[in-house]
Amino acid sequence: MSDHHCAVCDIYFTEAHSLKSHNKTKTHLKRLAAVEEEDEWEDEEDDDDMGTEGEDGEDDEEDE
Repeated sequence: MSDHHCAVCDIYFTEAHSLKSHNKTKTHLKRLAAVEEEDEWEDEEDDDDMGTEGEDGEDDEEDE
């Protein structure tokens, strides 16, 4: 198999310069942006799963 792989597009190239050229194409850049946006959403979801504790370690809910 080839040594040059675009993980974003899952394409293999036989030459390094072909991969470099591919990295500048609209198709690659659109897929890259989509992957980065997806990663941002996953990071936000992970932050939401952390709970609602405040800095003091107690719940942020008001005491009644």
